[in-house]
Amino acid sequence: MLTKSLLTIFFVLVLVFSAAAPTVAMGFGFHLLHPEEIKLAAANRNNSEEFFVTVPFALNDRREAVWNEFFRLAQENRITPLVRLVTQSDNHIWPRPTKRQIVDAANFFRRLNWPGPRYIIVFNEPNHANEWGGEINPDDYAKTALFVASWLKTEPYPYVILPAGLDAAAPNGPDTRDSFVFLEQMLNAEPDFLESFDGWTSHSYPNPDFTAPPYRTGKNSLRGFESELNFLRRYGKGDLPVYITETGWRATKSITPRLKSYYQTAVTKIWNHPQVKAVTVFVLQGNPGPFKEFSLLNSDNSPSPQLNALNQVIKNLD
Repeated sequence: MLTKSLLTIFFVLVLVFSAAAPTVAMGFGFHLLHPEEIKLAAANRNNSEEFFVTVPFALNDRREAVWNEFFRLAQENRITPLVRLVTQSDNHIWPRPTKRQIVDAANFFRRLNWPGPRYIIVFNEPNHANEWGGEINPDDYAKTALFVASWLKTEPYPYVILPAGLDAAAPNGPDTRDSFVFLEQMLNAEPDFLESFDGWTSHSYPNPDFTAPPYRTGKNSLRGFESELNFLRRYGKGDLPVYITETGWRATKSITPRLKSYYQTAVTKIWNHPQVKAVTVFVLQGNPGPFKEFSLLNSDNSPSPQLNALNQVIKNLD
């Protein structure tokens, strides 16, 4: 039987824990354009239990000091990086990577103070010709991605390898290919492709035009990852953890007043799917530039209407 003093302590503890700030159970975060933006990510970190950033890494990047500072600040602020491999753009065409570039990048990674699991995303949207050397080549992407996975898995580090996110809204045409058609062709070329990866990368945008309401369903919606999981179930891989590394709305004149309600639905009814491990909203700092309407920060790095809406939703979570 509890004594009066023990009961008092018990109720004090209940009050303390009930007054604690609410947390977001799933991993949340931002998509960065440059590693130097880790300071902005840390300054705007919300109360998610796990916090992620997606960041591009160019295969020819050898800025050891920049990347060590990136990983130092990430660890200090409890941020998990999802590092997406890229090549160097040539007139808006991203050349296909060579095996030598991949091996050299892996050797560079050895020199970095990269704590915790090393998440690697193997390039970006290869169902766009300009993202893969100017041509759509699912066979070549599959072989290259498998080379990356097999090489990094031989390294003495805890790599977590994820395939490229695909553009789910891309049509079949000369410069793009439907994502499921691309996947089928890729898996026909390399039937064991999915066995080499530790999760699934999704670019689940609210299309068309990045402005659709969150209640829409289907491949081109905010729930696009669910359609992708249904596709993967045909190959026995529907249980893969999902990392949504690009998503979010364009903050147009008509969408901005709706952002809070849209994010409320996304956070509490869509992104809380049990297989979703992380969501990194695109993009933290895109202002000025072509991603201004997506930017979570204004040009002076103050919160934009995008970030204000998102923060209000997360702050009010139970």
